[in-house]
Amino acid sequence: MRSAAECTAAAAADQTVMTALLEARPVVAGADAMAALADAISPQRIWPPRDFFLAKREELQLRHRRHGDTSDNLEPNIKDGPGGLRDLHTLGWMAERAFGVRDLEAVVGLGHLGPDEAAALARERRSLGRLRFGLHLVAGRPEERLRFDYQKALAQRQVSTTTNTASASRR
Repeated sequence: MRSAAECTAAAAADQTVMTALLEARPVVAGADAMAALADAISPQRIWPPRDFFLAKREELQLRHRRHGDTSDNLEPNIKDGPGGLRDLHTLGWMAERAFGVRDLEAVVGLGHLGPDEAAALARERRSLGRLRFGLHLVAGRPEERLRFDYQKALAQRQVSTTTNTASASRR
């Protein structure tokens, strides 16, 4: 628990704290507290959009290097690897800071993203989300890396899920 001033100080010192505060969801806080938080971390106070963008881009590049800097990895990390869920999250955080919108569909309305691009990103986010959830089930625990020993079981699970969904939609 932090005061608004403490949030400003912590977020100013670390862009990952800023990112977490962008994602803040109230558990008990009322509208006044959420408004105070929004003001405390506003671009007029800390992390102007350009600075935030550059920091997030650097963070993304470092993360990609840690994961082999390729989306064609034979055992990719679905969450943090290049082309993974974290890249999509990063786009959303950048849109939030630069344009004040939380979803990429809204960026289309602002003319900064094409409808086809937004549709492709949404489709891939759903696919990665299903894949990640299935991987957790196959592994029997939280797992982000699509290891060889999970790939066949996960592929079979995905095929049976797709088949069951297609059968249900034909009924």
